[in-house]
Amino acid sequence: MAKPGQPSFKADSAEIKTSGGRTYLEVAGRRTGRPNKRFTLNTAELKILAAKIEYIQKNKVTEQAVSRINYLPTMSQTRIHTAGLVFPGEYRLKLEIHASGLNRPPELLKELFV
Repeated sequence: MAKPGQPSFKADSAEIKTSGGRTYLEVAGRRTGRPNKRFTLNTAELKILAAKIEYIQKNKVTEQAVSRINYLPTMSQTRIHTAGLVFPGEYRLKLEIHASGLNRPPELLKELFV
């Protein structure tokens, strides 16, 4: 279980895509902790402009509505708040990021979420 203030998402894979001058980071992983309305990410080096969250269940994929994104630079965290409860399980995050925040090779981006 994630403690308060600790990241609640552990990445299994991360992939960078570019399209139309925009940079996207697609991260698949597992959310831990109690059900609440946010994802806590350890992303001090990235500026997230937009997010899309998909909950992967056995027989379907449901999208979670993102209500806002908060940056906590003193804690090196980004919090993505959702409209409904987010339960522990497998998720896919599709993040639109500011390209200048890419200070490391794509294969090392997973470390930002672990």
